[in-house]
Amino acid sequence: MGSETSNLNINPSGHIGVASHFLGRYREFDYCLARLLTPQGSSYQYYLGVDVCNNFNQMIRHMMTNSNFHWIWILGDDHLFGENLLLSLLERNVDVVTPICCRRLNPHTPILHEDMEHNKCASMEDPWKELEGKTGMLDWHGTSGNAGMLIRRSVLEKMTDPWFENGKTYSGVGASDLYFWHKLHEIGVKTYLDLDNTIGHITHTSVWPDYDKETGKWKAKMISP
Repeated sequence: MGSETSNLNINPSGHIGVASHFLGRYREFDYCLARLLTPQGSSYQYYLGVDVCNNFNQMIRHMMTNSNFHWIWILGDDHLFGENLLLSLLERNVDVVTPICCRRLNPHTPILHEDMEHNKCASMEDPWKELEGKTGMLDWHGTSGNAGMLIRRSVLEKMTDPWFENGKTYSGVGASDLYFWHKLHEIGVKTYLDLDNTIGHITHTSVWPDYDKETGKWKAKMISP
């Protein structure tokens, strides 16, 4: 507990932005947020609406109006995380770092994409293989999502409002998170995936009793989208 208290005092304050809808979805997320350890003077706020891209920009605008906030941490209300995750990311002391996250839908692979400039942000064919044998901080030159992305104020000050933009990858597709990675690379900001720190992604699923005619045994079968 002593080291945790020390980290709370050493790290600068910032703002936690939660992109959400008008109806809450998962109490597990609320539980994680309530237990989260945060540096003294930090704040959090829910940003409500169906336009997630706008939610991201609104939270950054709020953070930028307070000169005491030195970072923003982006969350969605379908994420799960340990109480030390934010402090662990702050200790990395880099401009932008994102915990590794899996897709919400099958086959639940890591959210890793090719570099937008050369390959239009195409999903990697085998993202698990890309991470095989690797731990720690991964200097990532492609794009990814922004679940739990920690961004320092100095980075956002180099950019212009709106920071997040829809429809820049493919026509009719939002993907503001992927395009934000691309914008960071364009201005020379190094972006990291933190393989030592993970964030959960809640998915909708159902469990059915399933009978195997060959063995005569019953088991539970999970079916998700």
